[in-house]
Amino acid sequence: MSKTILQLDHKDAKEFFLREESYTSVKLPSYIKFSPLIEKISAKLDENLQGDKKICRKNEKGKCIYPIYQ
Repeated sequence: MSKTILQLDHKDAKEFFLREESYTSVKLPSYIKFSPLIEKISAKLDENLQGDKKICRKNEKGKCIYPIYQ
């Protein structure tokens, strides 16, 4: 039985969202590709996370609720 996205840890969820086939089950023409956009977004996120280690969403107590990548 497969997991839902809500049951994945952050690494597996990121892997899922970096796969082009995760975005649609509709058969698209071969010239429509999500990969270049996904790769640029991933690179920008990685760049931001390395540049500012304090990127996170905080809960009402001020504690980061998203993982911090180091």
